[in-house]
Amino acid sequence: MSYNNLRSNRLSTTKRTIVNVGISSQLSQFFGIDAEYMNYGMRSNPRNDTLRIDNISQSVMVSPRFTFSKFGGTNIVALNYSLQRYNDYNVISENISTNRTNSGTISWTVIFPTTLSFSTSLMYASTLTSAVSSTIRGITETVGRSFFDNFLSTSLTLGYNSFTIGTTSKQFVGRCNASMNMGKGGTVSLTVSSNKFNYSDPTAGKSYGEYQGSLSYNIHF
Repeated sequence: MSYNNLRSNRLSTTKRTIVNVGISSQLSQFFGIDAEYMNYGMRSNPRNDTLRIDNISQSVMVSPRFTFSKFGGTNIVALNYSLQRYNDYNVISENISTNRTNSGTISWTVIFPTTLSFSTSLMYASTLTSAVSSTIRGITETVGRSFFDNFLSTSLTLGYNSFTIGTTSKQFVGRCNASMNMGKGGTVSLTVSSNKFNYSDPTAGKSYGEYQGSLSYNIHF
């Protein structure tokens, strides 16, 4: 907690409060959990109420995870939920600044002894303000495998997202990656990705598709 106006030479005193608490625990080989809470607030009370600063930003995050053997491989299931809220108590800006966001993801990864792996993730987020509400939904699937004693690692990712603000727009994404680990010689990586976005409302923007490729070489000292 901190204050200004220590010499009492200002029209009002501003107080700032910051709280951040986190915990991480691996309760067993099967179950672990992370949690965090953050609070950031500012407050001042000048005589002119329209100049009042009084707001609180808060967020809560909970992330349980589960690890177990099934289907011939190692399974990792991870969940994440977060709530973010911003409350503004100024008489002028309260109605346009206050907002709330809920978001959550769940992922399931299976890793087989052959180095073949599958990872599926689902995502949801909603934001609510006095002016507009928006919702994002998404699903992503990634397949990966390593060859030649991890000399070559490959992966393929496909994803779909929807964005709803009145109407629903759609996005399709894809990415291919291959990397060679040459030990002291470094790592060479090649990535090719695509992105196709379709606006449901033509007045919001023009639908487009884009492709990108990158080649990188990293040396480890």
